[in-house]
Amino acid sequence: MIRRFPFRPSSQSHRSRAGHGTACFFVLALAAGPCALPVHADVLDQENAAASFAWRRCGGTGRSLFQSFMPRFTPLAAVALDIREVPAEGEMAHIRVRIGWTQGAVIAETVAAVTADGWTRFAFVEPVAVKPGTDYFIEWVQPRSWWAVASGNPYPRGEAYNCGEILLALDDYNFRTFAPAARVESRPWAEVKAILSGALAR
Repeated sequence: MIRRFPFRPSSQSHRSRAGHGTACFFVLALAAGPCALPVHADVLDQENAAASFAWRRCGGTGRSLFQSFMPRFTPLAAVALDIREVPAEGEMAHIRVRIGWTQGAVIAETVAAVTADGWTRFAFVEPVAVKPGTDYFIEWVQPRSWWAVASGNPYPRGEAYNCGEILLALDDYNFRTFAPAARVESRPWAEVKAILSGALAR
């Protein structure tokens, strides 16, 4: 089921997180030593936040929507979805992360309360080990609200699937994935710089 509407900016943004990375980035630029980022300031890894003029849900069919992604970093700390047309009573949204394909093994799942249109964050109790360069699938289980979808293949590292698990070749759902910044401090300097540069560029 698809619904088309004029684009409305999301009610939340993760851009404010870049401020934590900025201070740390300049410290690292002066001295290539360890840099302890705030534990709560997760690093943005994968993202599709393109302007969306259509939303999808499964309309009470009991089915799921899927978006694949290919992480650069491990572990996976959280996922965020761009959710629209939330019911007045809200929704307790349930997501899973699968490996390899839409029916691959579930490596993580969690729930989050959705109360307003915009980005909803789904944090995992413990960061989930993932393998960079491998395909993973975000599954939104039986959505009652709508997931913002953008056309033109805006996220070439993954693919979107509708409620019938049929590939939407030119579409991608809006999503974000995050790695825990607390793990960055043990990485080599070149990799830390790449992570922070990527976060600041978004």
